[in-house]
Amino acid sequence: MATPFFTEVDGIIFCESPMEGARIGDIKEFGASQNTTLQEVKKNMASKARAMGGNAVINFKYVQKADKGLHLLKWDKERLNCSGTVVLLASSPLTSEDSGEKPESSRAQEIREAAALFESGDITEEEYSILKRKILERD
Repeated sequence: MATPFFTEVDGIIFCESPMEGARIGDIKEFGASQNTTLQEVKKNMASKARAMGGNAVINFKYVQKADKGLHLLKWDKERLNCSGTVVLLASSPLTSEDSGEKPESSRAQEIREAAALFESGDITEEEYSILKRKILERD
């Protein structure tokens, strides 16, 4: 069975799909402001997931949406809302049993680089989606 696409932040795996592992519990994290990057929120989630005893966050979802309630003292009204399920994977997709390293294809590396550009704010989500689709469609 192929390993689903994932990212790693501070040793914690983030995957938008389900993966096999012992379920620990749900996790939510919010950006501090509208300008908080996805990478910053993932770092906070990674710390919490590790504290819960997990090594992965599966069914990871993120959206930027408006806060509820009055905004009299806040300039920005939207922020990242991230959620997922913390699990303990039996084996990490970062390593393979024989070599200790998981070889990364050039496509995976290109997607990882595109994701880094998106997370740093250098490209928009739409540009990232288009770039990722073009990388995956190449022969």
